[in-house]
Amino acid sequence: YSVPIALATISTTVRIWAKAVSRTGITLDDWFIIAAAVCLVGQCASGLGFGPPHGMGRHVTAVSPHDRMMVRKGDYVFSHFYDIALVMVKLSILAFYHRIFALPIFRKLVIATAAFVIAWGIGITLTLALACRPIEAFWDSAVKGKCLELVTFTYFTNVSNLITDIWIFFMPWPVIWHLRMQTKRKLLLCFIFSIGLATCVVSSIRLTVVLGHGNPDFTWFYVPLGAYSAFEPLGGLLCANLPIIF
Repeated sequence: YSVPIALATISTTVRIWAKAVSRTGITLDDWFIIAAAVCLVGQCASGLGFGPPHGMGRHVTAVSPHDRMMVRKGDYVFSHFYDIALVMVKLSILAFYHRIFALPIFRKLVIATAAFVIAWGIGITLTLALACRPIEAFWDSAVKGKCLELVTFTYFTNVSNLITDIWIFFMPWPVIWHLRMQTKRKLLLCFIFSIGLATCVVSSIRLTVVLGHGNPDFTWFYVPLGAYSAFEPLGGLLCANLPIIF
């Protein structure tokens, strides 16, 4: 978790400095990426604070009931930060598209996609917030309550996030291809705007370990899921920052 915190903080700081001294100054996409970086740092901080000190990385049989509850609480906080970070990264990229591409029909498509991303973000955030009734049942096994099937919910979040990412990263291709420039430059621009597909690879790998979310030995099986969940939004954040920095 320390690596994503460092990379997110450094890359976002350099991006904001680069934009602040440029002609355009700070724009909407920068504010979204700042929000994404704050959420990613909060996500990783909750992973550090509620994870290893309370038995994350050990088998659940070796972890006390109190520490198990703390890990579950951390998962609740971690998941909220994760979801919001993903939304903020997407909105930053879409705001960037809207700023640099003047084609009216493309801008309408960007706005429609942003509206979907916002609705998707609100939906998964509220669903997670109300995942258990009472909410204490999410982290305290002694509390009797009804909870959402978390594995199914996590699969839905991951798959819908992956599809949305693929859509967003391929969106500019048709516009770029109709620009009046050499084919080599068009291909280079398409490549630059598709670097974020690396994030989709991380998301796909994360999907393969989601089953650990429902494993009784959660303090052991959450470790790879937590790592991929931190690097996934980091990948999107870096893809949004690096083209502006360089």
